[in-house]
Amino acid sequence: MTNMKLSLTDDSDEKCRIYEEKIISFIRDSVSGSGSDGIVMGLSGGIDSALAAALAVRALGPDRVLGIFFYDSSKTPDPSVLTDHRDVRDLCDFLETDFLTIDIRSVMTAAKDAIAAAKTSGSGAFCLPGNESRLVSGNMRARLFMAILYTFANRMNRLVAGTTNRTELMIGYFTKFGDGAADIEPVGDLYKTEVRILAKHMGIPAHILEKAPSAGFFEGQSDEADLGITYDVLDRVLELYAAGESRETILKETGISGELYGSVEKRILSSAHKRNMPPAPPVH
Repeated sequence: MTNMKLSLTDDSDEKCRIYEEKIISFIRDSVSGSGSDGIVMGLSGGIDSALAAALAVRALGPDRVLGIFFYDSSKTPDPSVLTDHRDVRDLCDFLETDFLTIDIRSVMTAAKDAIAAAKTSGSGAFCLPGNESRLVSGNMRARLFMAILYTFANRMNRLVAGTTNRTELMIGYFTKFGDGAADIEPVGDLYKTEVRILAKHMGIPAHILEKAPSAGFFEGQSDEADLGITYDVLDRVLELYAAGESRETILKETGISGELYGSVEKRILSSAHKRNMPPAPPVH
């Protein structure tokens, strides 16, 4: 798909229709080819999961797509007051489907308590080194989300659809075995800027389109603030990088600094392990 990247031009509608049909066919083929009955996926209230859900519903129908919204009652006892929850509800109203809401608090507490109670082989207390940062906690939460999604998928004979886009996959901006663990990635070949355009084309509610992208690890967290670069510029860098252009060409074409380019390239190279199956030593 990347050789015909979407842009805000006169032929965007035609490109959107082509992208849409390719992804819909992919979802249908994946589900039928695996003998599955449908899709289970997490809904965050963001644009990526909204687009992935819209494409899945278009491919399979609303009854074969189950969306799940996770929240933590230790932070917000009533999920209905959350903007993300309201956005998921609005999305599902638009898609004419339903979704489940799951409180992750007890699962997080149980996991943390189990870790804190770890014992050595001699029954002595074990002190886990390092600190429980917001990143560590957020990664654990993402992995627990995915474990729950797979439980639903297993019980319902469905595939888990991820919601990670091409931009995030290329730079490793996802949790390994968390939101990066899925059976299929419907928007995985779309850059973030392409996600925006296709989501608008498919009629995703405007307030979801206009939200600042966030991984939701903590209050006020922003993807672009974390990355130190806007998605518009980042996608152009990644497009040129994927095409094999030189560092000098990318700097000239995008106008970014050498330091910022180095930061993006480091993310690409250091996250290679996230995009590949775990390596095994050749012994045969």
